Amino acid sequence: MPKTSKGDNDKSGEYLTSGWENYLKKFRSFRKILKNKNLARLGDALINFAYSLAKSRIEGIPTGVKVQDKALAEAIRKTKLKKVLPLRSKEDALGDAVEALCAYTWLNQTITIEEMVETLQNALQGEDMTHPRLEKKACTKAFNELLNKIVTRHENLEKKIIQPQQQQKS
Repeated sequence: MPKTSKGDNDKSGEYLTSGWENYLKKFRSFRKILKNKNLARLGDALINFAYSLAKSRIEGIPTGVKVQDKALAEAIRKTKLKKVLPLRSKEDALGDAVEALCAYTWLNQTITIEEMVETLQNALQGEDMTHPRLEKKACTKAFNELLNKIVTRHENLEKKIIQPQQQQKS
């Protein structure tokens, strides 16, 4: 097992090996995080797991759910992150952006899986999910809340969001 970046006594960072640190250091702009396909692939599994677990806890039975790109796209459009996305992004690209951001945030230990699940669960609590259209609406709301939590956790995020816009105007 590889050594962790935080030492042997701190078990909280065991998954963050020096390899992850080096990989994550290459992201100098927020836009690069949102467009990274490798992060999106990992984030896809992470998001599906977190949402499935949140829904399972609410319903009281285990369930596995594939989160729709449409729900993720609507969720990210309702955040400050829309400022760094291309104006005419397709839903699958926006879904990938959400997945990449969630993976990046988890790998950086900015948020835990349990926090993701709890945030989604709290947002889904009391929502009507008896019809696919209603569940999509509830899912969008839940991921919007998760994205807003992630945005507030990232240090200097405002600079990373505003900076690309200022560069475009110059």
